[in-house]
Amino acid sequence: MSASILLPDLAAAVERDGVAAHHRHLRQVALDARRAGLSPVLADVLADADAPEVARLRAFGRLAAQLAGSVPPRLPGHGAEPARSAA
Repeated sequence: MSASILLPDLAAAVERDGVAAHHRHLRQVALDARRAGLSPVLADVLADADAPEVARLRAFGRLAAQLAGSVPPRLPGHGAEPARSAA
């Protein structure tokens, strides 16, 4: 993360103070996520100061986990068509 705060520290600060208090850092996380090729939708929600806090929190959690490498950008099978049985 190129901002001056580490993701775990930012997560603790957001939990303590709420997303509005850390909008500048969250915008940086959104920018870092875009640069890393992660979901532009999640990045847009995170960067949008007018988005509901719960949506921004979820976007932050997903993007932070992906940036930290603990969660793949896409879940296995996400977007895939359901398996069809041979008839």
